[in-house]
Amino acid sequence: KGEKSLFKKVITLLIILFMVSVSPVMASTYHVSTGDTLSRISQNYNITINQLKEANNLTSDLIYAGQVLNIPGSSISNSTYTVQSGDTLWKIAQQFNTTVANIISENRLGSTNIYPGQSLKVPVSSSSILSTQGVKHTVHSGDTLSFLANRYNTSVQAITETNNLNSQLLMQGQVLIIPQNSLQPVDLQIPSRQRTANFGEPLEWQYASMLFNVGAVATITDVASGLSFRVKRLGGGNHADAEPLTANDTAILRRIYGGVWSWQPRAIMVNVQGRYLAASMNGMPHSIQTIYNNNFPGHICIHFLESKTHNTNSVNPNHQAMVNRAAGL
Repeated sequence: KGEKSLFKKVITLLIILFMVSVSPVMASTYHVSTGDTLSRISQNYNITINQLKEANNLTSDLIYAGQVLNIPGSSISNSTYTVQSGDTLWKIAQQFNTTVANIISENRLGSTNIYPGQSLKVPVSSSSILSTQGVKHTVHSGDTLSFLANRYNTSVQAITETNNLNSQLLMQGQVLIIPQNSLQPVDLQIPSRQRTANFGEPLEWQYASMLFNVGAVATITDVASGLSFRVKRLGGGNHADAEPLTANDTAILRRIYGGVWSWQPRAIMVNVQGRYLAASMNGMPHSIQTIYNNNFPGHICIHFLESKTHNTNSVNPNHQAMVNRAAGL
């Protein structure tokens, strides 16, 4: 009798393991946050509002904070990753927007120890990337376009065209979409956010960084004064580091701050690639500069929604307050 009971338990366990191993799709859910709309969520997941409503049996566009929505067509697939020197499971999980537990389970690892050259299967959710054709990669120290092209079996040109890069300089924390196992660039669709008339679009930093990428020129408009000047982004991973483009642009920036340089955040709109983004800037020249004929000995910091400081790696509430003001919120 004991042997039969044990036999049944073993068979049941084998059936469960089999069902898990052959299941190709894992449902993805989304927890509604304050301010969310069906339009915004559908844009984030590259689906239609009707698809979202049908998947959740919604009879209207009304949703509420805390509500859990099913995301149709969202699945989990495996991406093969070769461990690099300095990698940890946590670092890889962050890069692919998954968890350490998922990687351990997928590869049946007995511990968190990994080694350079090791091949891992990394579960990647289609909802964690901007395009189903590309893989999201967060730039780490030492990354180069050539290195990433080799890692993901693509080309520097494909990565450059996909992300509309103006420079080969990569910044730690920068988000790239990589056309994995393809030499063709991904048709990258950066989501948009609802914009109030005469104010900026409250676009999150990870997307704003792709529009206002390194080497890009943008026009800054100070919300309070209405004055505008041009800047060029020189870098920055947690937020944008930018320099006035010319001496005339520097003079306008100085005028905005009443003739003195200041760390005081100001609400601004950043006009780049035809879009007006809500942002915040300071007016103090500091640190690195790459333009030497603009009468500005350094650069300024430009923050967007959810961007962070370089030194504390945390969201600055004063800058976020100015971003909200620039968005008319």
